Amino acid sequence: MKCYLVNLDKTPDRLAFIEEQFDYLLAGVPEGSMELVRVSAVDAAELDEQTIAKYYEKDHYSFNARFFPNVLSASGMTRGEIACFLSHRKCWQKIVEAREDYAVVLEDDIIFSDTAGQFFSETAWIPEDADIIKLEVLTRKIITGIEPVTQFQGKEILRLYSSSLGTAAYVISRKTAEKLLQMTERFFIPVDHFMFSTFFPYFYEFICYQVVTAVCIQDIEFRGSRCVYRSTIHTEKEKFSRRIRKLMGTGAKVKRELIRIFLQIKSRFGLRKKVLNFFNSKEAFIFRKKENSEL
Repeated sequence: MKCYLVNLDKTPDRLAFIEEQFDYLLAGVPEGSMELVRVSAVDAAELDEQTIAKYYEKDHYSFNARFFPNVLSASGMTRGEIACFLSHRKCWQKIVEAREDYAVVLEDDIIFSDTAGQFFSETAWIPEDADIIKLEVLTRKIITGIEPVTQFQGKEILRLYSSSLGTAAYVISRKTAEKLLQMTERFFIPVDHFMFSTFFPYFYEFICYQVVTAVCIQDIEFRGSRCVYRSTIHTEKEKFSRRIRKLMGTGAKVKRELIRIFLQIKSRFGLRKKVLNFFNSKEAFIFRKKENSEL
C-alpha cells in the first residue's frame, strides 16, 4: 500500500525519523509492496484568513461547543487544528487520485511496531466492509465487537463502537476518502473528532475497526516527557484539556458521566465488549534499534 506521511517542510528531522523506521520495515516485506509518500503539511503559521474562512464553519462550532463544553473549547478551533484537518484532506485527495483500493495515512510523530510493515504491505487482512482501520492507540479504553473479524500478525481486528481519538495512523479505503472530501468541504471540529468521536454523527457514517494491540503509537504517548517528536498541536490540546477540566460546569460533568455509564451499559448488551488497547513497547522500532546496537 501507499503510506501517505503528513510532514511540514520545516521539519526535515521528523521526515528522517520516519524514513529510518520505514527502511527498517521495508527489509521485512516483499519489494514494492509498500511505498512512503510524503505530503507537504499545511503550516498553521502560514494559513491565511481566506483559506480559514473557506473551510472553517465557525458558527457551527460555536453552536456545538455550547452542548459539548467538555469536548469543544468555547474559543473555537486553533490554527493548528485547522491546518491538521487540511493536511489530512490533502492525503485523502491523493488517495482518490491514486485509484488504489486502500492506503495508509500517517503523521510524522509516530513510532512503528516491528509488525507494521506486514500491515502496510498487505490488504488481505482488511475486513471486506471496512471503511477505516485505526492502527494507533490513544484512547485506551474502547468498546468493540466481542469477536475479532480476523486476526493478523498475532493481533485482532475488532469492530470499533466507541470514541477512539487520534489520526496519527489509519488505513482508509478510496471510497471513504472520497466521501470524506465531500463531507468536509466545510468543517467545524478537529479531524480526529470528526472521524472517531461518537459525540458527533459522522462516526456513524463509516464502518471503523481497531487493531488490538496497536501497530503504532505517537512519540508523546510512548516516551512521555522524554519524547523527541511532540505533536505540533498536542500542546494546544493539553492546555485546553486542563482548562476545560477546571472550568467545566456541573451540568457538563453530569453529562460526561452519563455518557460514560451509557457506554458501559452498551458494552454489556449485544455483541460488544470493553477492551483495553495498548502498544507493546518491545515491538517498537526504537526498542529494536537499541537492542541491535547493544549486540
